Amino acid sequence: MNKAEQIHCNKVALLGCYICGAEPQLHHIRNDGTGNVGMGRRNSHFSVIPLCYNHHLGSFSIHNRKLDFEKRHGTEKEILQIITERLYGQKEL
Repeated sequence: MNKAEQIHCNKVALLGCYICGAEPQLHHIRNDGTGNVGMGRRNSHFSVIPLCYNHHLGSFSIHNRKLDFEKRHGTEKEILQIITERLYGQKEL
């Protein structure tokens, strides 16, 4: 991870979990609209969203119940756009 990516990830983490505000883990989105990133391969460090353990890896999380999660909270791409707007006042980096 380069310095710019580290700075960005630190800013994202300071927002807290997108859903509940708890201490976040950074989730690398798998679909940013350009196609899914395969299992075991991460997207860019600029394509991260903050999710607490429960919303990231818990029983009703983006990893364990993705379709249900996205119906309730929005798609990975939609959440990434909201996070980017909160940080930088624009839709995409």
